[in-house]
Amino acid sequence: MGGLGKPLITIAAAAGLALAKGVLIKPGMCAYLEYQIKRIFHGWSESRNCPEEVILTADAIVSFLRSRGLSPNRIAVDGVPGSGKSTLAAALASRLAMTTECLDHKNMDQAISFDKDRAIYDHHRLLRTQDIDGFDVIVFIDEPVEISRQKVLQRRRGAYLVDIMNYERLQAVGHKAFSVAAGECSAIEGSSAKVKVRPESGFRCRENIEDELLGKGMSSKGLSKEQSLFLCVEGKARNGFSAYLNPHAYNKELLLALKQGFFQVSKLRQGRR
Repeated sequence: MGGLGKPLITIAAAAGLALAKGVLIKPGMCAYLEYQIKRIFHGWSESRNCPEEVILTADAIVSFLRSRGLSPNRIAVDGVPGSGKSTLAAALASRLAMTTECLDHKNMDQAISFDKDRAIYDHHRLLRTQDIDGFDVIVFIDEPVEISRQKVLQRRRGAYLVDIMNYERLQAVGHKAFSVAAGECSAIEGSSAKVKVRPESGFRCRENIEDELLGKGMSSKGLSKEQSLFLCVEGKARNGFSAYLNPHAYNKELLLALKQGFFQVSKLRQGRR
């Protein structure tokens, strides 16, 4: 590299340090690191107490089901990270004598077999990626994304998602996935939860998606369910976890890092004069 080597190394080192500093002070990353430090060195864990609003929502959903004489065998719960899916699922399970199945460690880009009886499944990409006709009831937490973001920051675990994920896109596609499912939408009073009961003919998600796309002069042929939903929402087929990442999350930090790198080279050259 000759005479060019040292300036390049200086730029890289200075830029790397500046970038690391910029990323580490982002709200989500700060909260996540605080959680990890407390967990590793102080044995800290987040509170497992069920918030009052979740208790009220669970009670209202149970009342809704019982008023219709329903005893569901499987329930799906969806909503963006931080909206309280797992907490609501647990609260419902305790009231309905069911078990919970969190899908956080499942590959949601593959078909999942929902074969457990008396089970409540939850994931933020559940409705948009899976065939949901095996569920008797689906629940979507249609909470304002800023509220969900703040909840993630407060609980700290997984808080880095706030910095890198496009919550608005997550919410928009999730809302579409719920809305295309057939059945009457029942809003749970006093909460952001919405409920649909599977009609006798099924939720008919793929059929309803295809009908909507045909009305726009498009088709879902050859596309996954998530790709088809993106086509409905944005006019472009996307899928996978990466489809929700914010590509501009660290633009400011990158620019400042490069600026710092070149500044260090400039100082180095001035010192040689």
